[in-house]
Amino acid sequence: MPKEPARVAGAAVLWLDECTPEMAGAVGGKARGLYDLRALDLAVPDGFVVTTTAYRNAVVAAGLDTMLPEILAGTGDPAADRHASEEIASLFADMTLPGEVTTAIRAAWERLGTGPVAVRSSAIAEDREDASFAGQQETELWVVGCAAVERSIIRCWASLFTPQAIGYRARVGVAPEDVAIAVVVQRMVPAAAAGVAMTLEPVTGDRSQIYLESALGLGEGVVKGDVETDRFWIDKATGEISRCEIAAQSRAHRFDRLTSTVRLVELAPDEGSAPSISDEVARRIAQLGLRIEKAAGRPMDIEWAVDAYGEVHLVQGRPETVWSNRPDPPGAAEPHWRAISVTNFGSPPDATWSTTNAGEAVPGVQSPLGASIFEEHAELAFRETFKVIGALSPEEARYTPDRANRIIGFHFGRCALRVDLLCDWVDRIPGGNGEATAKDIFGYVPDGYVRRRQFRHYPRVLSRMWVPFVKYPRIVAGQRADARSYWSESLRTLPGLDADATRRLLAEAIPRTGRTIVDHTTLVFGAVQPAFEQLVKLAKSAGIDPQRLMAGHGGHEETEVLVDLWECAHDRMSLAQFIDRYGFHGPAEGDLLSVPWREDPAPVIRLIETYRSLREEDSPAAAARRRIADREAAERELIARVPAVKRPVARLLLKLARRYVPMRGIGKGAFVQNFDVIRAAARHLGDLLVADGVLDHRDDVFMLTANEIVSADSAGFRDAVTQRRVIHQIYTSMDVPAVWVGVPEPVVDQPVIDPAAETISGVAASPGVVEAPVRVALDPGTCEIVPGEILVARDTDPGWASLMFVSGGLVADIGGVMSHTAVVARELGIPCVVSTGHAVRMLRTGDVIRLDGGNGLIQIVRRVDPASA
Repeated sequence: MPKEPARVAGAAVLWLDECTPEMAGAVGGKARGLYDLRALDLAVPDGFVVTTTAYRNAVVAAGLDTMLPEILAGTGDPAADRHASEEIASLFADMTLPGEVTTAIRAAWERLGTGPVAVRSSAIAEDREDASFAGQQETELWVVGCAAVERSIIRCWASLFTPQAIGYRARVGVAPEDVAIAVVVQRMVPAAAAGVAMTLEPVTGDRSQIYLESALGLGEGVVKGDVETDRFWIDKATGEISRCEIAAQSRAHRFDRLTSTVRLVELAPDEGSAPSISDEVARRIAQLGLRIEKAAGRPMDIEWAVDAYGEVHLVQGRPETVWSNRPDPPGAAEPHWRAISVTNFGSPPDATWSTTNAGEAVPGVQSPLGASIFEEHAELAFRETFKVIGALSPEEARYTPDRANRIIGFHFGRCALRVDLLCDWVDRIPGGNGEATAKDIFGYVPDGYVRRRQFRHYPRVLSRMWVPFVKYPRIVAGQRADARSYWSESLRTLPGLDADATRRLLAEAIPRTGRTIVDHTTLVFGAVQPAFEQLVKLAKSAGIDPQRLMAGHGGHEETEVLVDLWECAHDRMSLAQFIDRYGFHGPAEGDLLSVPWREDPAPVIRLIETYRSLREEDSPAAAARRRIADREAAERELIARVPAVKRPVARLLLKLARRYVPMRGIGKGAFVQNFDVIRAAARHLGDLLVADGVLDHRDDVFMLTANEIVSADSAGFRDAVTQRRVIHQIYTSMDVPAVWVGVPEPVVDQPVIDPAAETISGVAASPGVVEAPVRVALDPGTCEIVPGEILVARDTDPGWASLMFVSGGLVADIGGVMSHTAVVARELGIPCVVSTGHAVRMLRTGDVIRLDGGNGLIQIVRRVDPASA
């Protein structure tokens, strides 16, 4: 496209070849990247840019320049961000472009050729080298007609104020007064296939490789991640493909000429099974990537499209921002994310680890602050538990700095429990069975495990086994009551505290929380678990389903939350009262980075609406009465079936179960509430450190350890935060197996497993049979379940309970019969299967399954149409 005569920087429209470096503030990162690609004489579709000058002129003409600051003044939490976004979107929807802007756009569109175009936002902070904003604003493809182009441009402007964009800017530190947006309008490439290229390996950071992902159709599917993709790794030195993975693509994004829209369409099996691009095209794209990287002097992310003639067109280029900020030098023999750190401990080669139980209480990828707290206090919890019951000597129970002998470990950010060591400790207890404990808690027994009764420990254990039963119910109950008042008072006084006072609060809250972890673990493993195991043994001997005896005990804190949520839904309790009582709950409660209900009540509001649609006979209280009646009937059946001579013992065991089984949730409630004090105080301190210029963003504080955060010495904070945030992002992009030996091998981009499978098996956790559609959920805070659907998750924590209540059944990839998922399912009286391994990847939302919780079986009745999933 030939240039027009040079124009001033204040022009409403510029051509791509005019987007020189000095024009960056007017054209944004996307346009600047395209200019650099065109300067290399590469095949980049012609186009123009509607500049930030046009945006600002339109905002002023519509009166939004005064309205936007007022609307955005109250933002800063997710609920406020969403409300502001909705209000701003309605203002842009009503916008009329100023005459001079309309004239400039129409003239450029006509000169471009009036054919279909792609309209893409280009924010002035987007794709800068220190923080990629990719994907935060709008893209519209196959836009036809000038009027449609103008509306697309306005929608791109409005996308500057999506809740995600508002929140993203807050996290990466873009000041509101610097916010503006340009829009790129380019000729549309009729893509036969499209995808992305990175000039390094995205998982390991290996700069000797170029990585490609491609799919048939438009590139939108690759970017969104909603289509299957082919993957290629090309060696930079030889230019040859060193590895490739060809997927069976079931659908693609394509332009529908009848409806003039881009649609996700099904592909015929023979078309979808063929490679989306040839090896020759993959090598050509890699060579283009090498050329772009050499010119830029750094690794690059590139988006490309291939037309029906095999010509490669480049539609975007931006600097890579994760590995390029790595703290260790390129080409290091061992990738820096594998190094031993506060969130990655390493392991003896023969140690067996599992995230199953630990991952419920300590979910996801932990921040350095969270990991440093759990490293000490969760380790002490298990050691002190087994010291209290006599299985460990005082010397063995001491906290050790030697991570090779720890029972709690962190592996690529995930908290895990050492299963073989736990089994060994349990085998020191008379009547203890490490194999049974491993099955109940993890749904797994270590390979090669052989039960070894360790008689030399028995005398000490026999003299101490009573302690958890007698002392710890009172201790934990006292902690629970204390946590309620401590949380309320701490949150009340926190806003007025300065940095030193906030550090003192953290220095007090961390060991207080640690004590609740220790005492809760002692109660669970010293009293609840033994009572549970004896109850199971008794029930099986009498031919009674043990699961009927494990529920209906009342007193579970999580079910009390459901009762009060029901009261809110029926206007017998206000939302404010509910948040005052339960605001410390929320998704991923054991992750300090999570957002509790007191910060964002939106999930509660959605649940209230869902509960409001249910019948009174389906209320939590009515369901609890049914479960109690069933448990009491099972107890009568059991007593009637055991021999008369064993009935006194049976009655004693039933009494112990009624007392101790519900206590599992009491200690956990104290932990979660105290933990939220740490979260609140850390965020408050983060705000203060940002104001003092020590940190850039409030949540940077979570990238520090507990010792660092309570220290007044802030030297080196910024460097530590930068390096650890890169590591955290890398770990978040990975997963680890549920069980492994030694050091786990991270898994990335796990594909759907066997889409033709008809059954899935797991561990029976709560009886009952239900047939219903599936709702696959990864985050309880964003899941919108339809009552009666079967909830399928990797695992759960207390933040899931309110969703579980309205589900028709539960499926969890990990867990045992004493996992959180199983315990809550039994209390709610809904069928549940755990330890499926990979149901989350085998099922799609909308699939219909038959769930048999009593036998641990899942039958896939009907698969959802992939195009509508």
